[in-house]
Amino acid sequence: IINAVGLCGEGIKEAKHEFENFEKECPENPMIGSVAGKNIKEITEVAEIMDSYPVDMIELNFSCPNVDDEMGRPIACDPKMTAEATKAVRGVTKKPISVKLSPNTPMIGLIAKHAEEAGANAITAINTVGPGMLIDIHMRKPILANKVGGVGGMGIKPIAVRCIYDIYKNVKIPIIATGGIMNGKDAIEMMMAGGSLLGIGSAIAAYDMKAFDMITSKISEFMKKEGFSDVSELVGLAHEDAVDSTKLS
Repeated sequence: IINAVGLCGEGIKEAKHEFENFEKECPENPMIGSVAGKNIKEITEVAEIMDSYPVDMIELNFSCPNVDDEMGRPIACDPKMTAEATKAVRGVTKKPISVKLSPNTPMIGLIAKHAEEAGANAITAINTVGPGMLIDIHMRKPILANKVGGVGGMGIKPIAVRCIYDIYKNVKIPIIATGGIMNGKDAIEMMMAGGSLLGIGSAIAAYDMKAFDMITSKISEFMKKEGFSDVSELVGLAHEDAVDSTKLS
């Protein structure tokens, strides 16, 4: 899947009614409000407004390919910028913060650590890979009007698993793992790499809303077969120092 939808919307102030409507319709469901901006100042201003909305957590999207700093770099690709932005937002809200990181860096574990030290309560990873491009061979030009876009879907799952693994080694805060989860096996891989929560997107496009039951039923089936009693036992299990409770006597 490749896209360049950008961050179009009605703006944080006008979007207030969406959060209020969701709270009324789904009062028992936790709600995460995602914040973005073209620089740290703008991100902080939007987060401060979001703080007054009925959200349970604020996600800081530092990694959208279309949101760069003045030098053309996503904030999420620079440890110091990530820390600076996280600290700035931490100063305007007491709500939990999750920092959404980009896979387009070899330092994602280090960057996650800087986010944690600056006040992040969780890490969301990964955002799309790329940018990438596809060409319409009949039109003789790129498919996207933007020419390039972020690449997602099942093809990026191995990259996501590696990134989650690296992040888990560097932080103690929870990880919301996303990137190409299409079935139960993919979900279990992500948890064993270190993901505490899972973000599902492409699977919905492929299987509609039944994707959730399909994935969770396979997780339950695996746990019963392998002797696990709680999903938390799967988190980080692929790491060298992890203890497999099913092997204990």
